[in-house]
Amino acid sequence: EWPLRPGKEIRSEEKSQLQAELKKCKDPNKRDQLVRLINKMNTAEQSQQVKSERQRLKVESRKRAMHNVKEGKNPYFAKKSELRKSELKNKFEKLKKEGKVDKYLAKRRKLNLQKDKKSL
Repeated sequence: EWPLRPGKEIRSEEKSQLQAELKKCKDPNKRDQLVRLINKMNTAEQSQQVKSERQRLKVESRKRAMHNVKEGKNPYFAKKSELRKSELKNKFEKLKKEGKVDKYLAKRRKLNLQKDKKSL
């Protein structure tokens, strides 16, 4: 592994150390700093998962297209909009399995209301 980009194990160890330090910390300024750092690590981890999932879908689509070419059919490369739709579909299936669809939709509704209020 490249030394400048630590692996998942190192990042998870570092995150657990930061969480332990957060529990012991008394200083409010230091606490805020630790909370922000932990949140930053969590969001980075989530965005990396989304990115890898997109990459996996793209590779899968390419494999299907090449398989069609080998069979003598015309290749079909999915458009970006179709990829986004399939990604959204996968996201909702995942939320449904976890039972968090209602919570997600409520959050989206709230955000859209805020956007509407700003535009008015």
